[in-house]
Amino acid sequence: MKRAIVLCAAAVVGVALIPAPARAVTTTTVPLPFLWPTSALTDVEADSPSDVWVTGIQGAYCLKLPWDLGCRVGSSGNPVIRRWTGSSWREYPQPDWSSEGGGVISITTSGGEVWATGRFDHSYRRIARFDGTAFQDVALPAPAVGFVHTGPAGTWTAPTDPGSQAVFRWSGTAWAHMPVPAGLWKVTGVSSTQADEAFAVGLRAPQTPAVGRAALARWDGTSWHDIALPEAVGQFRPSEVAAAGPGEAWMLAEENGLAQYKGGEWRLVGRPPNGWSPIGLHLDGTGAPVVVAAGRGTGPEFGAVYRYSAGSWQKLADGSATVFRAVSHVPGTATLWAVGARDDNATAVTIEP
Repeated sequence: MKRAIVLCAAAVVGVALIPAPARAVTTTTVPLPFLWPTSALTDVEADSPSDVWVTGIQGAYCLKLPWDLGCRVGSSGNPVIRRWTGSSWREYPQPDWSSEGGGVISITTSGGEVWATGRFDHSYRRIARFDGTAFQDVALPAPAVGFVHTGPAGTWTAPTDPGSQAVFRWSGTAWAHMPVPAGLWKVTGVSSTQADEAFAVGLRAPQTPAVGRAALARWDGTSWHDIALPEAVGQFRPSEVAAAGPGEAWMLAEENGLAQYKGGEWRLVGRPPNGWSPIGLHLDGTGAPVVVAAGRGTGPEFGAVYRYSAGSWQKLADGSATVFRAVSHVPGTATLWAVGARDDNATAVTIEP
């Protein structure tokens, strides 16, 4: 099939797209259960309106003398895992997960499968699977992994080690190694919307002749196959991917913005307004990408929630006071959840675009 690439003007000249005219968006604060002071929510994933999971930390502190730059005594806090049932919150303690051993947690859920991960030293060192009552630790397939994703095509993870050229899929009892295309040096994300298709993003091996650094592969239910990238997309350093349907996926790179792959064609999208780097890629109920503005940029919009739709960016939640860290779509609805912190206290909101 002939491949084509469509370049948005903002991507070509390096200028962020002008946000779309404001549309009516309703943002509602979600009452949270008690959390110890100095708390934050770091991730959110929804499986249904009555099954929304959040993770984070609570009880963080730092004691230092006036002339000290760092903490004499401190803690990054204790882990938080809570589930919204549609009418109340349920707590799932993790007594063995300290802040030093993986207390800042993320969550992934799909079809009743729920996995929590503990981050330490910029990688995940703890993985736990929900058995319907509590989270049970699962042995890692490598000393450290960069992500865990569960979806219709299964639960996937990959090592953080550059050059590992490995991706693992949960068999139900253990991690199974799944060979990736030659040259896929490091896998940084996997996503799926159906049982027989998944997409993986990552980096190509430096010694390969492939243009640029990005890599995209498609799993057909049996094995992984490389997808050729045009030069402009090849310059990405992708960190996340979101499958959007058969033969369609969005790729995210903090330095570049978004790229859409659909029907063998590519479309590039610039970063949110003021040059903010996007993180936390999710798709809303219409299939439009939603991100949190973070990283490099200018202006007061650090931590705001943006959606790319109809050719431009639209701000869905203000980041001037609340710093959002993650966003998720509630399946079967138009509702989004966004979580983060405000004045050193955890916060969560629902967004009705």
